[in-house]
Amino acid sequence: RLLQQEQEIGQLKAMMRAEEQDRARIAGDLHDGIGGMLASMKMHLAAVKKRYLDPDAASGLDEVMHMLADTATEIRKTSHNLMPDVLLRYNLPDALRIYCENINIHDHLHLDLQFYGNLESLDQSLALSLYRVVQELIQNILKHAQATQAAIRIREHEGSISIMVEDNGAGFDGEPEGGMGLQQIRSRIHVLQGYFAIESKKGQGTTAYIELEIPNLENGKLRIEN
Repeated sequence: RLLQQEQEIGQLKAMMRAEEQDRARIAGDLHDGIGGMLASMKMHLAAVKKRYLDPDAASGLDEVMHMLADTATEIRKTSHNLMPDVLLRYNLPDALRIYCENINIHDHLHLDLQFYGNLESLDQSLALSLYRVVQELIQNILKHAQATQAAIRIREHEGSISIMVEDNGAGFDGEPEGGMGLQQIRSRIHVLQGYFAIESKKGQGTTAYIELEIPNLENGKLRIEN
């Protein structure tokens, strides 16, 4: 049974590595490919407007240029979510603060993020896994919860890490929504030999709770390599 568990964890780790590689490739295609094309289109339209159109006839073109700018912004956000290079420059708390601040600015959901204990010096591969978990929980709230507020509490204490994400959304009875997102969270937590639970009641919001033991996280056999 132990050998079977190690094989299962190895398969999940391989799937997660492949997922990160795909995310990095798609993020690069979006940012450098489509993002660059949109920037070029905006420049050409600006040149056409300046050369051929008088101000009174340019209102429609201005609207198109605004739409291009908004689309480019959304692509940059999606690219950042797919491959958070912010983790290369910041520790986990600061990276998550930046992520939550962007959502507080652009979306109709207010996130209250709090940290307790020492979370600044986590291994980068572990920080990426925890970042992905919190990111996916927040995305599930945005997509499914119809919430206006959510609280995220991440605590390190005496060799363990706990994460609690609670929202004031619609809630649910029975099995949670979320599809592949929640499956990916469960897979990550399983690889890290942690505990994951969701509690909800229709009309009363949802709470997700995760607990991980740091000795398991730092064990060479369980550590997720990028």
